[in-house]
Amino acid sequence: MGGTYIRLNPSDVARLFMPQQSVEITIAKTTGDNGQSEQLSFLASVEERNNEKMILRFNENAAPYFNLFRTGKLITIHTGRSDGIFNFKSKILSRSQSNLKVTVETPKVLSSSDRRGGSRVPLTVPIVYRVLSFKDQQLSHLADKVGLGESLDLGKGGILLLTDLKLPVGMTLLIEFTLDDNPISLVGVVKRSSQNKLNNQFSVGIKFLEPGIEHQELIERAIGKSGELFKGKLSL
Repeated sequence: MGGTYIRLNPSDVARLFMPQQSVEITIAKTTGDNGQSEQLSFLASVEERNNEKMILRFNENAAPYFNLFRTGKLITIHTGRSDGIFNFKSKILSRSQSNLKVTVETPKVLSSSDRRGGSRVPLTVPIVYRVLSFKDQQLSHLADKVGLGESLDLGKGGILLLTDLKLPVGMTLLIEFTLDDNPISLVGVVKRSSQNKLNNQFSVGIKFLEPGIEHQELIERAIGKSGELFKGKLSL
């Protein structure tokens, strides 16, 4: 969606930010005197929400970074549905260090979205992956190196991988996993990657490159068994 901003109606906001729903929060941290910054990601849950403000509760592992959440600072809130990741800008209204709660303005404007090719469902399976290339650079010398992780969700168009290694956007991987005792090997490219500061692991969004019909059917059956992560569609 790029630079397009869409105002949400109250029913959309209510469906996207339900009580106890997990969200990903990204906030900027200055890294040097030259003004450079890095984006840090944390997991939080929605504790309360009304039309004006929303209270987010963070895990205690976020405590060492809680000084970043200053009143007036902007954060990005990422929330997912079966058909995409939606990103919202919001301003911090207050914070409580004692119980790791942050009160922010209730998001009303969608700043960007990453629409997916088909539905995804939450599905955890062990993943083995190998690095093939990075952009236009072949990395055949790494072909015998194996990375390990697990899936967080899965769809015909891609997978969300949780791993200890930082995989840059643009890297091409061979991804191997098993569904219903059927081995699957697919080539995919990293489209997004963010570090969760609570456990120092990386959430890596991978788009499959031309998956075969047989593999698509296996994934489709897995989606049917698991059901949808969220019900209904956004009225955007």
